Amino acid sequence: MTEQGYVPAPASAIAPQRSLAPFMHCIRARARQHCLQVVDTARLVRLSNSLPASALVLMGSYLVAGWPISTRGWIAALAMWCVTGFGYASNDYFDQTEDAINKPGRPLPAGRLPTWFAAGLSGFLALAALGLAALLGWREPVVALAVLGLLTLYNLRLKGTPAGGNLLVAMLAGGTFVTGAIAVQGFSWTSVTPVLLPATLLTFFIAAREILKTLEDMAGDRAAGKRTVAVQIGARSTVRLLAGLVVLAAIASTLPFLYQGFSLSYLLIIQAGIVAPLLFTVIYLWRQVTERRVRRCLRLLKGSYFFGLIALLVA
Repeated sequence: MTEQGYVPAPASAIAPQRSLAPFMHCIRARARQHCLQVVDTARLVRLSNSLPASALVLMGSYLVAGWPISTRGWIAALAMWCVTGFGYASNDYFDQTEDAINKPGRPLPAGRLPTWFAAGLSGFLALAALGLAALLGWREPVVALAVLGLLTLYNLRLKGTPAGGNLLVAMLAGGTFVTGAIAVQGFSWTSVTPVLLPATLLTFFIAAREILKTLEDMAGDRAAGKRTVAVQIGARSTVRLLAGLVVLAAIASTLPFLYQGFSLSYLLIIQAGIVAPLLFTVIYLWRQVTERRVRRCLRLLKGSYFFGLIALLVA
């Protein structure tokens, strides 16, 4: 200290504090990068679709055995999430050419995640699905392996064929109810009977949504030489096919109410949450088919998953 006051600290004393600034900036940048990678990984496995797939397995268990859902039901749901995540991650791995045109903002074509990461994640999820299925018995991993094989075949071949790939995805989606029922009641006809009609409705709904997605991906699929429904028959005829599937879904939605004793609340929610959005989609696209309109309809139909779950909860 001097007569004028405190002596300023020498520069050497504050230098270490200043040197922390670049270090902290680097830490924040790395943390932000890791957060973005987590978000992109979630996009790779389509959490908004894979989580509902697991919920449908739980719903299948609930429809045949009620609450609480057994440990086997939860294991089956987790295995289904791994199977679904495998399907989406491997799809992005094989569809990089088309996605560069149709969806350039996705993690792989945008370069935010490396290709090897998608391949490694797909392999890990496949092994995890088989391991979880093995906890349920010897038949379950055989079925899981068959489904993984069908999803791989879809990505390699069937997705580029008219309707074949769409029908496969729809049937596998409908099988989620059956998976939940079998997990808690075993492989028998009586265990799956209560979920067959809801599974039929789900199959028609997913088939309609898959056909709609061929309209969204039409430009990239044509450039990649894929013969999807929209590429083969054109946008207008695809909307007509979509209308036919919507009629089938509307009929299927009433069958559990008429023949299984499902409640009136189920019927009202299913009509408002699933049938009405499907009908709106057909009417909206009947006048004009544009990429923007198709994407709006796909976003609308994504919410139908949750209305369907609510309807079954009150069934």
